[in-house]
Amino acid sequence: MREKRRAEEERRRAEEEYQKAMVARDQRCAELDRLERECRARLDAADKEFNRAMAGQIKARRKTEQLQDMEDTQAHLFNVMTSDMLTENNECSVSSLGPGRVLPTMFRGMTEEQKAQYRRDQLQQAEEKKVRRSLR
Repeated sequence: MREKRRAEEERRRAEEEYQKAMVARDQRCAELDRLERECRARLDAADKEFNRAMAGQIKARRKTEQLQDMEDTQAHLFNVMTSDMLTENNECSVSSLGPGRVLPTMFRGMTEEQKAQYRRDQLQQAEEKKVRRSLR
């Protein structure tokens, strides 16, 4: 009977130990699950913060690029408007090949003084031609 009681007591103690181990295991699983959820929540928060920061950087970079493009466009328009081509600067058409020669791609016409001189030369040549004809 003692043996039976001792065996029963041993079985009951083993059952209690088993129950305690199962409870401890369940608590540990619940704790690990809670920790995993907390970790996942922190990772999600970190991802959101990183994405917000990246979006801010992209927005700032795009704004900087737009400002740079606008400045480049304005500089280009200024250069076009003040270039020798549009202002018809006759000094740019002077050729380095010799005096009196011009670059055809840059020539924008004669100045009023050049036109007057050209007309005087024409009149002088006409007079010379008349004199030559009258001498014949």
